[in-house]
Amino acid sequence: MKEVKSALAEDVLDQVAEVAYRARCSELLTPSQWAEHAAQVHKSCRERGYVIRSELSYDDVLRLTRVGRSNNMRIGTLTQATSSPMVLIAAQAEGIEYRWAIPLSTPDGAAWLREGLERRRFLIAVESTSMPVVGMLYLCAEASDNLQRLAAPLDGSTGSDAASSEELIEAAVWLTTAERLPFDKRLPKPKDVRAMLTTAGPFAVELMNFFAGCALRSDALRDEDGRPIQN
Repeated sequence: MKEVKSALAEDVLDQVAEVAYRARCSELLTPSQWAEHAAQVHKSCRERGYVIRSELSYDDVLRLTRVGRSNNMRIGTLTQATSSPMVLIAAQAEGIEYRWAIPLSTPDGAAWLREGLERRRFLIAVESTSMPVVGMLYLCAEASDNLQRLAAPLDGSTGSDAASSEELIEAAVWLTTAERLPFDKRLPKPKDVRAMLTTAGPFAVELMNFFAGCALRSDALRDEDGRPIQN
């Protein structure tokens, strides 16, 4: 967590102050990590390969597992709003938008996308932080009409071992603060958002946890009407 604090510019928390509560923990598990994790938590799942694992509330997990496999899920790319190209995944359930951003500037991010396109589906494991409830979401790549655009960010890209902290912070701020995703204009504006920056390293997890922790501390310093408590 010290690495996250030292990497944050002074104005970052000001940018996300009002919506930091949207941040949730998510990580991209490599095939070997997923095999080990699934053997303990998702024992009935036979899927292998790269898997996105996200920690949400009990109610969020129930909402998402009612969404279905692809009906209310969308996938797209973001190549201009941030320095690093990203894949965006979004699902709306009961007025709440769940959004994931996966940077493609690392070998694991690029390998995850290639694998998903080859098997024509992406897997997301959702797990409750408060109760022993888990679920699997299946997003069919063939349900999207932009497969070529998904693959385009990989053209000529070799990737590095890890995305820079600046790139991840920029992506996290955009994902958390954006009121609408570029490809979701046909859907109703969500009542609320759960934002999950997803990479194979620990920095993104710590960053989103830091955002969420700041939101909790901010709430604790406000009265019932939302006004700051004066000491």
